[in-house]
Amino acid sequence: MANGIDSQLDCTSYAHQIASMGSFIGRYYRPAVSIWPTLTRAEAQALSAVGLSIVSLWEYISGSKGRIGSLNYDAGNDEGKQGYTQASRIPQPAGTPIYYAVDDGYDPQDQSEASAIDDYFRGINDGFAQCAGSGNAPRYKVGVYGPGAICQWLKANGRVEYTWLANAPKWPGYGYAGWNIKQGVASTLPFDHDTDECNSGDNGFWNLETPSV
Repeated sequence: MANGIDSQLDCTSYAHQIASMGSFIGRYYRPAVSIWPTLTRAEAQALSAVGLSIVSLWEYISGSKGRIGSLNYDAGNDEGKQGYTQASRIPQPAGTPIYYAVDDGYDPQDQSEASAIDDYFRGINDGFAQCAGSGNAPRYKVGVYGPGAICQWLKANGRVEYTWLANAPKWPGYGYAGWNIKQGVASTLPFDHDTDECNSGDNGFWNLETPSV
């Protein structure tokens, strides 16, 4: 096990503080409409320079509760391509994942929610494949951040390879034990962030010291 954090902020100026708090940091890729900063090469370099591992997430809007109505194949395909393209520009090393956020208490036992989320992740996977080009394996893997029930269900159905359990005990499946990363409590000191822990396996960490595969 190891400890780390995730944050919506550009963490360039906090790199040394973060290194004293843990060994990894989760940072986000974003659409152009987002008010929150997207992870850039300069930020990744600053975090890597202090020995931190980075783990990548995509979230359309932070705290995007109730987004189920806009989760569909086309949204997943578009956001899959956007996340893949942003990762490639850094470049995030090949073979590592982008965790796509499903940031609400959805339950795969609800057929309408399950259908929307499955379509969304099918679109993400197809978007990755389209970015890679015909005959090429995608450079990146697909992960999910969200309720334990959704994490378990998507992984069992082959839509994702990595899972990040949200810190939401009232959401379905919070007892899910197969997570790669588990989110802990939020804090505003010394800046806005969530605490996290990871298991001892491959969790998709990378930095710009890591050779590309």
